[in-house]
Amino acid sequence: MRWLHIAKFVLLCSSLAACINPVLGGSQDNDAGGDGGAGGSGAGAQGGTGGDCDAGSGGDPGSGGAPDSNDADRDGDGHDNDTDNCPEDPNHVQSDVDGDGLGDVCDADIDGDLLPNHDDNCVYAPNPMQPDVDGDGLGDACDLDADGDGVLLSSDNCPLVANADQADANQDGTGDACDADIDGDAVSNEEDNCPHTANVDQIDTDGDGSGDACDVDLDDDDVPNAIDNCVAVGNPDQADLDADLHGDACDDDDDGDGIADGSDTCEQVPNASQIDADGDGDGDACDTDLDGDEVPNVADNCPAAANADQADFDGDALGDACDDDDDGDGVADLEDNCPFDVNPDQLDADGNMIGDACDLGIDERGGACLAVGVVDPDYDNSWPTPGTAPSPETIDTVTFSPAYTERSSGTSMPIVSLYADYHLSDGSAWDGGAGSTSMGRMSLGWITVEGSTIRYHMVPDSFLIIEKTDYDSGDHSAHFRFETLAPLVIVAERGSTVGTLETEALLMMDRPANYRDSRFNYLSAPLCSAVPLMVTYELRGTTFQETTFSGSFEFFSVATFDLTGHRP
Repeated sequence: MRWLHIAKFVLLCSSLAACINPVLGGSQDNDAGGDGGAGGSGAGAQGGTGGDCDAGSGGDPGSGGAPDSNDADRDGDGHDNDTDNCPEDPNHVQSDVDGDGLGDVCDADIDGDLLPNHDDNCVYAPNPMQPDVDGDGLGDACDLDADGDGVLLSSDNCPLVANADQADANQDGTGDACDADIDGDAVSNEEDNCPHTANVDQIDTDGDGSGDACDVDLDDDDVPNAIDNCVAVGNPDQADLDADLHGDACDDDDDGDGIADGSDTCEQVPNASQIDADGDGDGDACDTDLDGDEVPNVADNCPAAANADQADFDGDALGDACDDDDDGDGVADLEDNCPFDVNPDQLDADGNMIGDACDLGIDERGGACLAVGVVDPDYDNSWPTPGTAPSPETIDTVTFSPAYTERSSGTSMPIVSLYADYHLSDGSAWDGGAGSTSMGRMSLGWITVEGSTIRYHMVPDSFLIIEKTDYDSGDHSAHFRFETLAPLVIVAERGSTVGTLETEALLMMDRPANYRDSRFNYLSAPLCSAVPLMVTYELRGTTFQETTFSGSFEFFSVATFDLTGHRP
């Protein structure tokens, strides 16, 4: 027997089908006895055989004649005919599912869904469309397991969709089988690129239709995320230069030298020092032309020293720019008195520190020297007593003639310059203006004066030495030509600041007679032997030749002084 709860009524049935469709289960309360019975002999006739749900009722006590048409309760169900919703059919509980006033036991359409009971798959539950999801013959409206998944409606999270496992990914109470947004990310399953994994942003890095949240190969490089060393950046080769498990495609320091790729001068070669000798932006560790001389390292005879000409004086495959013995004579350049001439013996007959192999004017008697010394070494501002001097005159020019030429040998030195302010022997001064000439700062080398070659160099902290090594052997004369318009003392400056001379030097260009009580200091030229020397100079267009000085020039020592007030 089964209990079927229909609204507020409880029916006891031999089977579920019998309760749902009593017409199918047995005769629809065909009360054989009827209210009047079949006529009896006194005790009343036995009630007829009713349906399974209605045992029928015995006939009213009769006298054995026809039923009593005036009986107030013809069906004997305890309800007067005028209030009985089935006066002819006993229905004690007066159930009326569709509320149409006709009791269920006598209603041909109990649920009022316009389908006769014998065709209705839910006799007691309205379901005009007759849906039956699980196809078990029992309509969904009255099927306690409409989807046939073995889970009763009362606990099924998808009542109309079979889901025996009751899976509910987002735990919203609606099973995945019937949830329009399985992962609960507010994106419907139809539009969600990860229906089972929440991803509100719907990011799909590789554009393959599967969102990153559920894509097993995010970058679509055919390497699964689980073993990909760049999960979000395509790198099928999985290259990892520094073996740090971060592929080069996504590693911000490919070579692992601690310098980020964007700032690394060699992104693919470790070079923590970032040394870049030629400053071209490519670190030395990866620069194919270290010195930037446009000669590749593999072919450069000085890879780290720029030498575009690839000069190699001694042919030893080591360029001169980086060869510490250019002439290959076994003597280092810094100690070699002829760096570009082979002379392992370092012979220097005249002792002028220029080896015989490269000395253009070797003379056993020595050379002629013009030396300019530091003035007033004690800085006592002591001037010599001047004699009578010509009145000041405007100076047009002070020049070397012809102009000097250079042949550099690579050593730089400060050169005493001809200064713009000139002083007569009486101490008066004026400015030479545009006519002044300055030798400035030059490299150690050669200059030419009047067609003769002279050498100049510094004696440490004391002298500028101009040494004539190629002179006329007949009269032993050197020609230093100056053009002036007045007897004067040329003041030369070395290392000065504006206003005050730090060191000075004087070259006497006038005859000694212009100076009274003059004190000439003989400075022996440390690099030259004493030889007779004639100095030629011009004054007001007149050429003067002086033989006053023999051997090395003699010099006049004066003090330093402040130019403030003397300069325009």
